[in-house]
Amino acid sequence: MKKIIKILIVLLTIISIPAIIFYFELSKQHIPNPLLIESSEHIRKTLLGLTPIGTSTTDDVFAVINKHEEWGTNGIQYEYGYQDHFPDGYYRKGEKSIRAKIGEYKKPFDYATAVIVHWMFDIDSRLIDIHVRKDTNGL
Repeated sequence: MKKIIKILIVLLTIISIPAIIFYFELSKQHIPNPLLIESSEHIRKTLLGLTPIGTSTTDDVFAVINKHEEWGTNGIQYEYGYQDHFPDGYYRKGEKSIRAKIGEYKKPFDYATAVIVHWMFDIDSRLIDIHVRKDTNGL
């Protein structure tokens, strides 16, 4: 009986090591940009380095977006700035905003997560804030 248990442990070890290596190799293929898997606050700070509050304009933000082929934007929202809704009401900030999907990643055996960024501007088109949101598709 002890011999069978030892054989089973050896077999499970032999099978599991390649499976673990395969899992980690596969996970690398689903994350095209390591920045995407960072926290929303880390991504925000990185983007603030590229587009500082108070000095960046809508043109500056579009220039940064256009440098990254994988980033997509819907243009400027002129009717109102960034708007989101929560159970206790709406949150609005800025006079206009730019929304861009800066990427998407999928970890193995997990749902895809899109990283969406909203740059918010005052009436003079000066950046006042950045909001990063991660949306995960699920059932």
